[in-house]
Amino acid sequence: MTSSATGSDRTLTPALRDATIRWIADDPSPDDRAELQRVLANAMAGVPDAVADLKDRMRAPLTFGTAGLRGPLRAGPAGMNLAVVRRAAAGIADHLIAGGSRGRQVVVGFDARHRSAEFAADVAGVLAAAGFSVLLAPGPLPTPITAFAVRHLGAVAGLQVTASHNPPQDNGLKVYLDQGAQLVGPEDVRIERAIAATRPARRDRAPQLRHRERPQHPRGEEARGRRRRPAPDRYAGGIRAAHPDGDRALDESDPGGGDKT
Repeated sequence: MTSSATGSDRTLTPALRDATIRWIADDPSPDDRAELQRVLANAMAGVPDAVADLKDRMRAPLTFGTAGLRGPLRAGPAGMNLAVVRRAAAGIADHLIAGGSRGRQVVVGFDARHRSAEFAADVAGVLAAAGFSVLLAPGPLPTPITAFAVRHLGAVAGLQVTASHNPPQDNGLKVYLDQGAQLVGPEDVRIERAIAATRPARRDRAPQLRHRERPQHPRGEEARGRRRRPAPDRYAGGIRAAHPDGDRALDESDPGGGDKT
């Protein structure tokens, strides 16, 4: 059986090898490090298509598409993984701080895709460590709830870990700014520059947060002596009141656990 890789795709250059080793050294996830180490070992051993796979993973980092990042769940800069998500969160935090928004509230939500909860918790930790007041969803929620929460709470931004209608093996990070508006140009370019300027992900690890810095989970809350509904219920209620198709928008999900927005 003939390999599909071309001659150049079968050649592991020193530059590619060294870039991979550096990425592995900085990767904060043991599982992601081990995955990329296996790909590199296969490439060094001459396993068919391994070099092509490694080149694809180590090519240019993911860039912003419709309102955020999306890509396959895999190790390396061209995939969705903890290192990429952590650097994205740090870059977004730097962008917001540069705009004078340090200390304001940021909403972080996530869907039911693989690793979404892990990524959301890390995003929330990075933002909280950067000085933001972070509201982290207590469980998987459709993207419209996060967008609504930004408006409802007057938050400076909302981040939703989701890949929308992409295949189940993908994931992503969608960004909402003031009033729950989706990220568009030129803000996307500015955020990409801020992400590119961040340090390697391992060094951007969120520190041990003091209690007052920890992300808030909107379960029940006491306010002015009376019990209020959990925050996700309030968001959902607001969406249903504002949109005739609110129930469908909240309940729809694709096979991968993402929403249709």
